[in-house]
Amino acid sequence: MRINPLLMTIFLFINTSFCLNASFNIIWHYKDLDLCLFKHGVSSFVDMSKETSDSNYIEALWNITKVASKNERKASSLLEDIHNNLKQKIERIKYLENNSIEHNKTVDGLGQIALGIAGSYLIYYFFKEQLCPLSKKFNDIKKSLENLGIKVNTFNGIQLRVPFGLSSDKYTDAHKELIKLSDKREFIGGCLGGGGIISVATVCKGLINIHSSLYPNHDDDRYLEKYHKLLEITKRIKKCYALQCE
Repeated sequence: MRINPLLMTIFLFINTSFCLNASFNIIWHYKDLDLCLFKHGVSSFVDMSKETSDSNYIEALWNITKVASKNERKASSLLEDIHNNLKQKIERIKYLENNSIEHNKTVDGLGQIALGIAGSYLIYYFFKEQLCPLSKKFNDIKKSLENLGIKVNTFNGIQLRVPFGLSSDKYTDAHKELIKLSDKREFIGGCLGGGGIISVATVCKGLINIHSSLYPNHDDDRYLEKYHKLLEITKRIKKCYALQCE
């Protein structure tokens, strides 16, 4: 069995990227709170901030403005993202006070399921119209050679074992054609396999979103007042930082 060159290239790229990130990705920060932002993103930063004091939050925002450029990020964009995340959390809590279902998540879930099904259909189409004809042509050539007494070894590449007394040069074109068809078949098969995984994952994500929309999490409700405080602080820091930059 031959190793698909496309899958091997993707694997080596992911592995190399992981090693480089682990070795050279230095994050500039002052304390754990601002480190959380650069390491895990805005959502995790806000979740961590709701459990901290207002003074620590203020300090973290100013720290972010100081080290954002060193982490190849723009401080104003980060403050805006934090501001928007807090607004979304507040709006969600208020929305769920009068609604038992998160309709936006339902719409997202249905869209993801539709996208996953459409992807599955495309995979089936290419399987039927591209992969199956290639396999049929490959097997027809292989069978015709075997009818002549030539053994076709497909375990480690495509190799022909020509019986004693027959010239292998006569079957060079057939050999090249088998190699060409085999490479195409493996490439398309690898792409379809990857696409199938993505399609299934998309459908599963859609189902999860629909489930969470029907049974929304209310754990954040008790932080409504805290989110309001954090939002006001963020607005003030944004304004002060903008004045500094003028």
